[in-house]
Amino acid sequence: MTISSWMMYLAVVMLSTLTPGPAVLLSVTNAIGQGPRASIFSSLGNISGLFVLSAAAMTGIGAVLQTSTTVFTVLKAIGAGYLIYLGIRKWQSVDTGIGIDVEALAKRTPPKLYSQGMLIALTNPKALVFFAALFPQFLDTGNPLVPQFLSLTGTLMVFSFAALMGYALLANSAKECLAVPKRARAFNRISGSAFVLLGLGMLRLKNGTS
Repeated sequence: MTISSWMMYLAVVMLSTLTPGPAVLLSVTNAIGQGPRASIFSSLGNISGLFVLSAAAMTGIGAVLQTSTTVFTVLKAIGAGYLIYLGIRKWQSVDTGIGIDVEALAKRTPPKLYSQGMLIALTNPKALVFFAALFPQFLDTGNPLVPQFLSLTGTLMVFSFAALMGYALLANSAKECLAVPKRARAFNRISGSAFVLLGLGMLRLKNGTS
């Protein structure tokens, strides 16, 4: 892979990671509800999921997903259902103001936050199709593929984590504004609705890259 190819890939990665989606919404809600520490673990889970998806695409599973309507539909339904579930949970949140909820954070241990972030990534069929369609464009089949895979995937993971934490820190700085119960209720309704809409939007995804 040439430097020019990597720079082009980097531009695509930056655009993709800075565009809000389920992972960004999860990071933001965790930061506001429980503090940046919660976002760290969920973001680490998310980039771990990206690594798994990237490896799956490289081994040909992405191609199977693109051609198998059944597999794609099942994965799409799981991902959409999970996002809708998160949205409903946000709607049911207690409206006592936004702040670091120590009791909630104690219940949602780092492993749980990590697995939540990973599940968001793994149940996004669009991401796997993205990997299957994108990676071949930047691979030089005349050279060893493993170093290229590590370079491409590592770049994505680093920038994705940085973007997620950037959104989390911005959201955390706005926590005082959301300390009023009325504003907290509005935030929970808006973020809950966003999760539900993302889930419903995922159900409309079509197999393939179109």
